[in-house]
Amino acid sequence: MKLLRVALAQINTAVGDIEANSAKIIAAITQAKAQKTDLIIFPELAITGYPPEDLLFKQAFLSRSLEALHTLAAHCTDIVAVTGTVDLDGGLFNAAAVIENGAVAAIYHKHNLPNYGVFDEERYFQKGDKPLVFSIENHKIAVVICEDLWLAGGVMNELDGAEVIVSINASPFSALKHKERTELLGSRARDYRSVIVYVNQVGAQDELVFDGQSAVFTADGSLYANAAGFAEELLIADIDLDAVARVRLKDTRFRSLRLGQNGAAPLALRHKIHSRAPALITPFAPPALITPQVPFTPPAPFTPTLKEPQSYEQSLYNALTLGLKDYCVKNGFTTAVLGLSGGVDSALVAAIAADALGAENVLGVLMPSPFSSQGSVTDALALAANLGIRTRTIDIAPLMNAFDTALRPHFDGAPRGVTEENLQARIRGNLLMALSNKFGFLVLSTGNKSELSVGYSTLYGDMCGGFAPI
Repeated sequence: MKLLRVALAQINTAVGDIEANSAKIIAAITQAKAQKTDLIIFPELAITGYPPEDLLFKQAFLSRSLEALHTLAAHCTDIVAVTGTVDLDGGLFNAAAVIENGAVAAIYHKHNLPNYGVFDEERYFQKGDKPLVFSIENHKIAVVICEDLWLAGGVMNELDGAEVIVSINASPFSALKHKERTELLGSRARDYRSVIVYVNQVGAQDELVFDGQSAVFTADGSLYANAAGFAEELLIADIDLDAVARVRLKDTRFRSLRLGQNGAAPLALRHKIHSRAPALITPFAPPALITPQVPFTPPAPFTPTLKEPQSYEQSLYNALTLGLKDYCVKNGFTTAVLGLSGGVDSALVAAIAADALGAENVLGVLMPSPFSSQGSVTDALALAANLGIRTRTIDIAPLMNAFDTALRPHFDGAPRGVTEENLQARIRGNLLMALSNKFGFLVLSTGNKSELSVGYSTLYGDMCGGFAPI
């Protein structure tokens, strides 16, 4: 049994922080080497962070990215690495670098550039037009980037029958996306009778959340190993390369497929697969007449325990929590403040904030007015006590009276109504923003997406804030 040990480095990168991203990559390489890993894989554009957007128009940023690639390459000895990067080769490309023996051995350019929904890659990148297949001890490994794997045909039919297809990704979370992704990866593994090693970014960048959930699928389309959702992880798994050949021998369809007749021999790397044996097999004992050698005790193969998929509700909550946490961390906020009304929306936002930042870093502000019920105050205080967050109460009645005094002569006797109710929301927004300005807190808007979609909110009032979690 020939086992290729792979490490799926599901890391959380920050857009533009090339130094911190590189440090994470180097740390993962170091840890993987300690486990005698043959191949370590990082997400799409791991060095720059995803999506780098208009930073890509800055020459200094591109130069730093390329310098970082060659700096981290020096750490790739006795291991092969595949990492997302940018490449300048007569144009700007979304690329994957194959690194071996301290140097970049090959570069792959992404073929299919998504330009829909949250993606705008055609604004920045040129399309690649060549596949990349390399070999380790005559075993072929292909590299593709995200959308390349999602679209059938194209570069996927030029992979020269690769036994392992490595896909590096920055695939954002959306509801039910994990189910769709799992079905696709299993289908691709079966279609090409190849092991699919899918590495996805984790973390959040502004309005995007990346859920991770990297995975390995065997050549028969079965899920073999998977990483956690919404958390960083170095997932290590042993791939049985001989099993790929066995699956293909039984598949008459595969015999007639002439995939990858592109005329180019795969790039042969010098790396030798680390010796290892399956678990529970006794190491071979040489006969007595053979010159004794220092006995080698092979490590047992890594057989990861599959993780159960998260429920629909749990995955949504985790996405919201990770989105808020990373927005704060990557923008230098440590404390969040929000208005607590006793209602469901502010209760949910408070819970998300407490889980994302720690209860001690969340301040709930109660701002009762003449329109407030006593229950709204007691409910808000009970919620805060349950979550363990801090509270502060500011009575806005004097401020509303001041507004009423100033405006009443100009309302020409018009009856009280929505205008006065909206004033209380605007007063609250001013108070929250004042606390933000004074102490550097991030104000969380508590309106929900349905309200936003129909305009059921108060301009300069409950729409105030730096981040709207729900």
